[in-house]
Amino acid sequence: MAKCEIDNCGKTAWFKVDGKMVCSDHRKELRVAKKQDFVESKALFMPDTTDEEIRQDILEDMANLAQHEAGTKWMRMGTLLSGNATEQMLGAGFKALIDQNKIIIRQNELILRMMAKEGNGAASQ
Repeated sequence: MAKCEIDNCGKTAWFKVDGKMVCSDHRKELRVAKKQDFVESKALFMPDTTDEEIRQDILEDMANLAQHEAGTKWMRMGTLLSGNATEQMLGAGFKALIDQNKIIIRQNELILRMMAKEGNGAASQ
């Protein structure tokens, strides 16, 4: 039987994860770590994200939204030629709504953080 290759565990390894033989305990740990990495890659912000990073993300989303709005005039002309105008316009509209919602969510987070700072500052005085 193979032995677990993580931290010289020594337990019997039953599973192969990322090319390594691991025991059931380490398999669970690796699964949790992968899920956490996935969540962090998809999240709009994390608790340790700085206010400045959130502001930068808001500016990037606003720029993307502005570029999208500028591109819709060209897209309208292209959709007339492609014959698939309705689907393309619906897709573009949904993309714009998603971008707007990202901006609002991040702005709300900044507001909540400012309110929390104000609340903590008033309580300590």
